[in-house]
Amino acid sequence: MRLIFVRLAGLIIALSLLGPFGCLGKGTTQPTRFYHLNPLASSDSMKKVSAPGTDLAIGVGPIQLPEYLDRPQIVTREGNNELQLAEFSQWAESLTKNFSRVFAENLSILLDTERVVIFRWKGTRSLTYWVKMEVSRFDGELGGNASLIARWGIYEEDGINAIMTKRASFTEPVNGKDYESLVAAQSRLIMAFSREVAETIRTLSEGVPGR
Repeated sequence: MRLIFVRLAGLIIALSLLGPFGCLGKGTTQPTRFYHLNPLASSDSMKKVSAPGTDLAIGVGPIQLPEYLDRPQIVTREGNNELQLAEFSQWAESLTKNFSRVFAENLSILLDTERVVIFRWKGTRSLTYWVKMEVSRFDGELGGNASLIARWGIYEEDGINAIMTKRASFTEPVNGKDYESLVAAQSRLIMAFSREVAETIRTLSEGVPGR
C-alpha cells in the first residue's frame, strides 16, 4: 500500500512539473505570415510599350484560377504530382482578386492609360479591347522555379468575338527557400505576362485606324 502511495505521489509531482512546460509550448506557436503580389515597380514605368497618342480602354477579366490555388494557404509544388499547403504562410486576400488587380495595374502602366477596368465593372463601358484568361498553373518550388501557364485572348468590346487567342508560359527562379522569395518570383511572372499582353494590344492598336 505504501509503495502504491509513493508511486502515485511521484506521478503527481511529474505531472505538475510538466504542466508549465506544456503551456510554454502552446504559447510559442508559429505566427501566420501574410503575403501579396506586387505590380510593376515605378522605376519600370519608362519601359512602356504603348504607341504615342493612343487612348486605349481595356477590360480585364474574368481571370480564372484553379480552385486548388484560390485558397488562403500559399501552394508550393513537390515534384510533378504533389502539392504542399503552407498553413502559416498565406495570401492577404483572395489570390484571384490580387492577381487581377496587379495584372490590370501593369497594363495601365505599360500602355500608359488610366482606362483599365476589372471585371465585373459597374455601368456601361466603351472598351477598345477586352482581355480574358484561364490560368492553369501559378505555383513554384521553394529554392527552385515558379511557373505561370495560361490561355488568354483579346476580345472585341462585346467580350464575345475573339480577335486572337494564345497560350502563355513563363518561368522565374525563386531566389531563396522562403515564401517571400516565391511571391516575389510570382510577381515577376505576372509582370512578364502583362508585358506580352500589352505588346500584343499595342500591335493590334497600331494596325487599326483611329486607335
